[in-house]
Amino acid sequence: MSEGRELRYFKWFLGACGTFLISGCFALDEARYLVWGKIAEGRVRDKPQAVSIDERYGNRTYLGVNYTFRDEVAGPRSERDLVPPAMQVSEGQTVPIQYIPGEEKSSRVAGNRSMGYVYTFLGCIAVMAIFIYMLAREANEPVRSKNGSRRRV
Repeated sequence: MSEGRELRYFKWFLGACGTFLISGCFALDEARYLVWGKIAEGRVRDKPQAVSIDERYGNRTYLGVNYTFRDEVAGPRSERDLVPPAMQVSEGQTVPIQYIPGEEKSSRVAGNRSMGYVYTFLGCIAVMAIFIYMLAREANEPVRSKNGSRRRV
C-alpha cells in the first residue's frame, strides 16, 4: 500500500475517532436519561416563547417552555426546555417531564430527545470496526518480495 493511501486511511481513522468521542459524550446524556430518568407530571408556568437559535445551517425556531414539577429527591423544581414548534404546549397545561432525580438542570419535556447523537455514535463504532478489520487484514497479508512474489515472514 502506498504512503499516500496509508496517510489518507489514518486521517479517516482519526476523524472517526474524534467524531466517536464527541458524539459519545452527547450520547452519554441520552443514556443517563434512559438508565436513571424518571417521569413526573409537570405544569407549564407561562406561555411558551419562540426562541430563534442561529445554527450552522441557518436559524431554527424552538419554543421555550418553563415548567414546574416535583422531583422525588429534591422536591419542587422549576426548569426550562426548548421543544420543537410542532409540540403543542400551552400555559397551564400538564405535560410529562423526564428528569434525573436530584440533579439540577437535568430535565426535559418527555419525548424531546436527541437521538441523532446516539445514531452518530453507533455509526462511528461501525466505521471503526471496518477500519480495524482492514488493518488486521493488511497486517496478515503476505509480504511481497522484490521480484513481486509473495512470501510469509
